[in-house]
Amino acid sequence: GERLEDNIVIISACNPVRQNVSRTKPSRELDLGRDFISGHYNVKPLPLTLELVKWDYGSLASSQEKDFIYSRIKMLDQPISDHLARSMTEVIAGSHESIRELALDHLRARGAERGEEDNISRSKSVVSLRDIQRVFHLFGF
Repeated sequence: GERLEDNIVIISACNPVRQNVSRTKPSRELDLGRDFISGHYNVKPLPLTLELVKWDYGSLASSQEKDFIYSRIKMLDQPISDHLARSMTEVIAGSHESIRELALDHLRARGAERGEEDNISRSKSVVSLRDIQRVFHLFGF
């Protein structure tokens, strides 16, 4: 390969590896959709050389997520009143919060051996900014 210029920095994003500590079901069985929290894809651990430079950005606060949704609504090609944009923001953010609560209830009911902090972290990542983008693809349709 060729050396990159000093002013070029490579940044990437990746999904976190979740340790499946529950031994009651094989991990692959969970990944086949029999458990909606487990995910639909296989996430591999980072190589050790990348583990040293990874950074966890966490997730958006509720107010930040609402700001993102509202800004995205205002960027639509059609003019939308502030009242309608705020109403749509509340509906989309509320639906995300409902899914997160459902996921947390599901994780707790499953009685997995992981702690409450891990359950909360997993439930927050059930929905993402990509889901918000999907709303706007549907809206455009």
